[in-house]
Amino acid sequence: MVEERLVAEPEGHHAQELVRRVMAEVHQEAARRRVEGGLQASELAELDELFARHAPVGAQGQRLADVLRHVDARSFVDPVVPVASKKAGGSALKRSIRSATQWYVGFVAHQVSQFATAVSRALHVVDGELQAIHRELALVAPDPAPVLDLAGTHRVDGWWVAPVLAALDGVPGRVLHGGCGDGWLVEALGQRGCDAYGVDPRVDERTSRVDVRAEDVAEHLRGLAPASLGGVVLSGVLDGMAPAQRHQALEAALAALEEGGLLAIQAATPAAWDRPEAPGEVDLAPGRPLRTVGWEALCRRLEVAAEVREGPAGMDLLVLARARGQGAR
Repeated sequence: MVEERLVAEPEGHHAQELVRRVMAEVHQEAARRRVEGGLQASELAELDELFARHAPVGAQGQRLADVLRHVDARSFVDPVVPVASKKAGGSALKRSIRSATQWYVGFVAHQVSQFATAVSRALHVVDGELQAIHRELALVAPDPAPVLDLAGTHRVDGWWVAPVLAALDGVPGRVLHGGCGDGWLVEALGQRGCDAYGVDPRVDERTSRVDVRAEDVAEHLRGLAPASLGGVVLSGVLDGMAPAQRHQALEAALAALEEGGLLAIQAATPAAWDRPEAPGEVDLAPGRPLRTVGWEALCRRLEVAAEVREGPAGMDLLVLARARGQGAR
C-alpha cells in the first residue's frame, strides 16, 4: 500500500503533506513490528530503498546533505553477482559464469566506484560552500520577510482601497489578501459578497472574526494550486524583499490566478522608506521599495500589463495587473 501511494508522485502543494503522512505511516508500522517481535535490518533497508526509488524529488530532505547520504550509500558497486536460482543447476551455472568473468567485472566495478566516490566528494564540497552562503544570507535576508505599513494607509479608508474593491467586483473565485493585519480588508470584501481570506505572519487567527491565517505570505503563495484564485492583494508584503524574493513571490501570485484574475499591490515608495520615523526593519531588509518606473519595468519582465498609481502623499503606490492565464504565458 505504501508503494502504491508513493508511485503516484503527487503534484502541487499537496505533495509535501502526502509525503509526511506516508512517512508517519511507515514509522508507525516500524514501531508496531518492533513491539511485536523486532524488525530485521534487511526490512528497514528495503523500506529506505523503496522510499528513495518512488518518493517525489526533494521528499527525502530539503537539504543537499540529506540527499548526499543516499549518494554515499550507493557509491560502491558490488562486483560479486548473486548466484541464487530457483531452477535446477541454475546456481552452478551462474557460479561458473561469475568465476569466469570476475576479473573483468571487478575491474569495471572498481573504476565506477572510484568515479562515484569522487563525484560524492565534490558534491560534499559544494554542500559545504552552500551552507556557508546560507549562513551569510541568513544575516541579511530574514525569513519570513517583514510586513511593513510605511505609509500608514493599511486601513479601510486608505486611498488605494476603493480602487482595489472596485476592481475586484465581479471577480470569480476566492480573493487572497497578503499582509491582511487583523482582516479589515477581508471583512470589507465579505460585505461586498466576495469570498476572501487573509494571510499575515503577525496575525492572531484565534481572535479574528474573519478567515485569516498566521503564515508567511510568500510561502503561502508558493503552495497555492495554479489558477485557484480570482484575486490577490498584497499590501506591505514586498517592500523589504530582495529582488529575487520579490520576483519569485509575484510569479507565484500570478500562477495562482485564473485568467483575467486581479493582482493588486500596495507598496511603499523610496520616500517612505527613507523617513526618519521608519522602523528599524528597513535598515535590516535585503531590498528596497521600487519607484513607479521600477514597478513598470518589473511588470514588463513578468509579461503582464499593469497600471501604476502613486498615492496623494507620495509615500506609497498601487499596482493593478491582470493575469493572462497559464496557457497564454
